[in-house]
Amino acid sequence: GRFVCFTPPYPRDEYQEIFVEVSSNMVDWSAKKLVLKKTPQPVITSITPDSGSVKGGLPLIISGENFFHESVIWCDFGPAGSTQARWLSTNKITCLTPSVTFPTDVLVSLRYEGSEKITDVNYPFMYYRDISITSASPMRGFVTGGTIVEISGSGFIGTSTMSCSFGGYQVFARFV
Repeated sequence: GRFVCFTPPYPRDEYQEIFVEVSSNMVDWSAKKLVLKKTPQPVITSITPDSGSVKGGLPLIISGENFFHESVIWCDFGPAGSTQARWLSTNKITCLTPSVTFPTDVLVSLRYEGSEKITDVNYPFMYYRDISITSASPMRGFVTGGTIVEISGSGFIGTSTMSCSFGGYQVFARFV
């Protein structure tokens, strides 16, 4: 047979191994004990970047606390789906965004393989249309910089991280 139990809270917020036993009458306990690894709950503190193309495949850096390497971690993007995370440290993981068919906002959370969501706070992520540029004017600038270049195209959104790259040199852009 099968049944479920919910783990109780523990006073110490640290990694521990605890024994799991079962009983039908709270007196006679199972002869076999299983070991459950109790860890502090992972917490997301930031996601970088917080927006990306509907194409997906964008590497996200998720910062936080209590990311344990012993279990497979998944990044959940709500209705957009899930991707497996890659553990970098106890306070940093990375995962790729799944693709979606249209621009949408989703909430990102984490879970260990075979479990429910493990983070209480979901972080917003915005999918936007693919950016396409059709023209730029003027097409000449001085080596000293400072030339204002107006770029036309589609899929632009006015965000604080909107930027241009000129030969690999990145500068912030202003939506007009």
